[in-house]
Amino acid sequence: MGGVIAYFAAAILSVPALAGNPFVLSSGKTLHWPSSEIAYQMDPGDLGPYSSSLVQQLIMLAFRDWTDAPHSNLKIIYGGLLPEDITDDNYNKYSGNYFNPVIFDADGAIIDMLKGKGASDSILGLSSPAHENGGATIINSEIILNGKYLSGRGGDVNRLFSTMLHEIGHFLGLDHSQLHPEFAFDADPANNIFLPVMFPIETDDRISPMNLSQDDRMTIQMLFPGSDFHTSLGSIKGIVTRPANEAVQGANVIAEEIDSPCLNSYSVVSDLSIDWTGEFALYVPPGRYALYIEPIDPRFNGSSRVGPFSDDRFSPSFIKPVLREYYNGSRENGYINLDDPEDKELITVRAGNSVEGIEFVSNEDTLPVMDWYHY
Repeated sequence: MGGVIAYFAAAILSVPALAGNPFVLSSGKTLHWPSSEIAYQMDPGDLGPYSSSLVQQLIMLAFRDWTDAPHSNLKIIYGGLLPEDITDDNYNKYSGNYFNPVIFDADGAIIDMLKGKGASDSILGLSSPAHENGGATIINSEIILNGKYLSGRGGDVNRLFSTMLHEIGHFLGLDHSQLHPEFAFDADPANNIFLPVMFPIETDDRISPMNLSQDDRMTIQMLFPGSDFHTSLGSIKGIVTRPANEAVQGANVIAEEIDSPCLNSYSVVSDLSIDWTGEFALYVPPGRYALYIEPIDPRFNGSSRVGPFSDDRFSPSFIKPVLREYYNGSRENGYINLDDPEDKELITVRAGNSVEGIEFVSNEDTLPVMDWYHY
């Protein structure tokens, strides 16, 4: 295929630097595969202390988890092993030349070669979908897993599997998702099960989720919708603006099902298509929901970004960040003294229907971004 090829590289990083959002390019186009059938091949080598047979089985299980979403037509095809163990010496021979390789970087040398010396001390895995410049269709993708400091203990197997799930998400076109960030940094591993696999960074206790959240599943269903996607699910659509009717780019919009808000929460970044409208659209199962907006954590930038407005600390998500507040219908006004952030108006969503016309008016704060904190 002719033309210039562009790469999107997403990593999962260890502490302190490790959706439901699809990956959106600077053009506003959503990165996507040309077909719902995707094949991949695997490195035949070992990964640090783990044997090739074990890591191959884990990869197959991780891919299978992503295909289990009930309203998706995604089909993953295992295309066999690559001809030889991939190292920093022969990496360029295979990268971009074989269909969607999963590479086991046994000693971190490949990641150091790509990201700079010492990068393998913090990057657990890396995914690089490639698309032709000017377009958003993925033409090839790869995953690199770093075995450099895996110890071989049982806990590391869990950590490795969580990294596999995360990188496969990027491989398939998912960006990061910010949901329940308070759980990630409270030193309580018990509530980490409610985090999305596509959470931007590893938790403070290094116990990351090993199962896809409802938010993860919803995003994969949206990217690869099955025939019943629009009839079995509903949607919530609206805008986020400031009091002067200025569109808000990069606010996190969350719908939480009122009977099980930790388990059944869904998120999307406002103005995801980068058209200066502040619009958002959330797909959810039928039920009753409370909606709220929240700021993107300033730590989630660069390779840990959440949405297209958090590339660096001076991106729109971090300039006059919105305050956390619930949607309260006609009582939305943007004046902090009059608009109670805990006042909420519940929304009922029915299968096959869309609730539209939701208008968030963000409560404003004059505190400079560098002095702002959320946690």
